[in-house]
Amino acid sequence: MKKLFIALIILLLLTGCQSEEEVYVPEMTVIEKARDVDMSVYQDMVDYGHAFKEITADEMLDVIENGGSDIFYLGSDSCGVCQFLVRYMQEAASSLGVTIYYVDVYSDEDGFADAYDRAYEMLYDVLEEYEGEKAFQTPHVFVVKDGEIIDSLVGALEGYDGTDATADIMIDRYTEMFKALLD
Repeated sequence: MKKLFIALIILLLLTGCQSEEEVYVPEMTVIEKARDVDMSVYQDMVDYGHAFKEITADEMLDVIENGGSDIFYLGSDSCGVCQFLVRYMQEAASSLGVTIYYVDVYSDEDGFADAYDRAYEMLYDVLEEYEGEKAFQTPHVFVVKDGEIIDSLVGALEGYDGTDATADIMIDRYTEMFKALLD
């Protein structure tokens, strides 16, 4: 019995000492002035424990100009489509342990109007057309790696109809986008 007990202790020690598979954490730019944001104004979200941090448009543009890497969400709580999609962004981000930097495009405090021309020029290639012109539309989620926009999505994907039955379409797409930082 004593030998069995000693063997069991040794087995537990050996298996307990094995390291788990390492998870790669992306080298994301830390935006020092990022603020906590109350996301409870969005459908099915809470004001704490989520992946979102609020920043200004200038802070976002500085990350791009300085060769940084992050995930950005341009939106507003007054945007109907944003109301549905933010929870899916959250699910994808939390599964990967990444932060999403949120710029409220309608907030006077965040100065999007002041940074509009600079943002328009820097994001021109990933803006979609509206009535024949490139324009900011929400929600717009994009991933920047080493100062380059490597993925972008405006609105919802075809096939998503606003129901839980099609939620995986959006969750899978956001997860794919956010994983690009891990590669």
